Amino acid sequence: MPLADSTETALRGRDEPLFDGLIDEGEFVWPAYGGRSLVNVPATLFGMLGCHAPRLSPPLPPELWSDLGAADAVVLLLLDAVGYLRLRRHLATGRLPFLERVIEAGCFTPLTSVFPSTTTAALASLYTGRTPAAHGMLAYVLYLKEFATVAEMIRLRPHYGRGNLTDWGLDPEAFLPVPGIGSLLAEQGVLAAQFVHGAIAKSPLSRMFYRGFSSLCPVYSPADMFVQMRQFLVDHPKQKALVSAYWGSVDTISHARGPGGAGWAAEVETLIWALERHFWRPMPAALRERTVLVLAADHGQVRVDHDQALFVNDHPALQRGLLLPPTGESRAAFLHARTGRLAAVRAMLEQQTAGRFATLSSRDALEAGLFGACPWTEETAQRAGDLLLVARGGAFVGRDREDVPSLPLGRHGGLTPEEMLIPYLAVRLDAV
Repeated sequence: MPLADSTETALRGRDEPLFDGLIDEGEFVWPAYGGRSLVNVPATLFGMLGCHAPRLSPPLPPELWSDLGAADAVVLLLLDAVGYLRLRRHLATGRLPFLERVIEAGCFTPLTSVFPSTTTAALASLYTGRTPAAHGMLAYVLYLKEFATVAEMIRLRPHYGRGNLTDWGLDPEAFLPVPGIGSLLAEQGVLAAQFVHGAIAKSPLSRMFYRGFSSLCPVYSPADMFVQMRQFLVDHPKQKALVSAYWGSVDTISHARGPGGAGWAAEVETLIWALERHFWRPMPAALRERTVLVLAADHGQVRVDHDQALFVNDHPALQRGLLLPPTGESRAAFLHARTGRLAAVRAMLEQQTAGRFATLSSRDALEAGLFGACPWTEETAQRAGDLLLVARGGAFVGRDREDVPSLPLGRHGGLTPEEMLIPYLAVRLDAV
């Protein structure tokens, strides 16, 4: 795979001064927002459909999609936590023969995730075409100044306490300060259908991400998902359409059992088998001729090492210097310092955690474009805090060492190649 190999080398080889002296060469992968990241996929989908992409981040380079030709329907399959490097290794086992055929017929290459490499930030970027700096959905746990609380952003509820932020006045459809791609496609007469597990189809987060989608379709298994997606295309044979699906089982398994184990492999194989058996194989030839499939992921995962963790409750002096418990991600933590304590907190972290974390000024990270190009929103700056801790190796930030038996084995959010490199596969279905 010459294109994939050369792209991986280029993405790994970018030198960013922000981390000078903090990490080893090649240890981190910088998000390639300029044209080879997840945030560049939406404008690419618009291009495939012959649509304008107003105010979106630029599309991927033409060689990654223009040879596919115009399409009447684009199918976007987003598989949570199916990182590029782990997928390449599994392809080498020969246990994904259909995916090998699809790759041979299409374009396959790595892209980068966004930073932090986490689902909330990545899906917000995918469904707005804007970087985290622009949309402000930075991580799983955020300090929301407007609600005076630390919030868990998957369920939109206080992280410490009970209730739901929608009861406090948070409007999911107005939370992101930029339009969603569903609304932009609808303005151009394109149907946009989203397929997502029934347990979250009506959640506030789904309302946030899938604004403007003409259909929000609950599904209950990989087989059901692919059957329903195919049927949607059959039922709308003469209309321009984006058929988008998100499936999160690989991420769930990886958190619980660690990435790359037998469960990870079996779930990926099941998904690809269902894609072939229930979507591609029974699809009418006329539909294959007008349909492009795009497969991607939001991030990868790494297996963490509890011996490398920073448990905040083990460091009373650190706690006294913080206004809030760490927010963000366990592998990309945002620290909010008390007034007058920032320098002391930073010095303490640099002295005690240098081998496990890179400690940065959040302002420096914003100005360097780690979250996306300037300008950023006021909310983004508030949520990023004062300091940023980016995990090295298997490190992570935890609250209490006593939680270890129940803590996830697989995590993400950081900048290692395993977390940051994601697959991009685009193919005309009639070419497979």
